[in-house]
Amino acid sequence: MDPGVPSRAPYRPAVIGQLVIDLKSGGLVRYMGEWCGLMWVRPVGGGTEVPVHPGGLAPAPDSGRSNSI
Repeated sequence: MDPGVPSRAPYRPAVIGQLVIDLKSGGLVRYMGEWCGLMWVRPVGGGTEVPVHPGGLAPAPDSGRSNSI
């Protein structure tokens, strides 16, 4: 890492239920919270929550719909 360039903090969703992008799968998921240093997400249509390491999420593109539950 270049010492002259400040590192950027990982993206942190603002609210539970917010739509975000899982960078590993590329899928649109819902942010469910943090526990034990991991962020937990669930598929938009429902399903099992899975852990994501910090830095593994990105904001979902604004598609003109509500971005939370």
